[in-house]
Amino acid sequence: MDQNQSSALPAARRSLFDRFAYLLHAIGAALTVLVGGIVVLDAFLRNVVEAPMLGAAELVANAMVLLVFFQVPWVILTRRVLRATLLVDQLPASWARISETVAFLTGALFFFVISLRSIEPALAGFARSEYFGSVLFKIPAWPLRFGTLALWIVSGIACLVVAVRVYRTSAAATQEQIPTGEEAF
Repeated sequence: MDQNQSSALPAARRSLFDRFAYLLHAIGAALTVLVGGIVVLDAFLRNVVEAPMLGAAELVANAMVLLVFFQVPWVILTRRVLRATLLVDQLPASWARISETVAFLTGALFFFVISLRSIEPALAGFARSEYFGSVLFKIPAWPLRFGTLALWIVSGIACLVVAVRVYRTSAAATQEQIPTGEEAF
């Protein structure tokens, strides 16, 4: 797949993991609409009825965290991540692929490390019945903590999948560049 393509993976080339990541992406999009609706409803209630929606700020703040991480695996798989291409574009193709492979492996390491470091706080928060919000409106913290933990793991796996795809592309390109038979002379 060309790294400069702006379209998503064709349906015929999607693996089960690609489809799962796309499902998360769709859930994130639906969550965006829901959060937007909460903001509009809260603004309407504040300005027209003069009674704000209880917990709107807490719901929006916590949903925004999940919303971002619902999107990340699909963004990684479709290689729509922000990258500094100024240097990479100057490298030979094989070095650019190596650089990209290392970058995605580093991304996987990042997501797995934050996942690992988040297990204990998530379990402790669950055991203590930790919550977000005020006395008037409480949101249990464990869905957000375990949800982000799971999404970080999925994002790390997405980084590994892309690293493998880039590496395979690199290996295939290297094989194509090695002259064989009559082409070698």
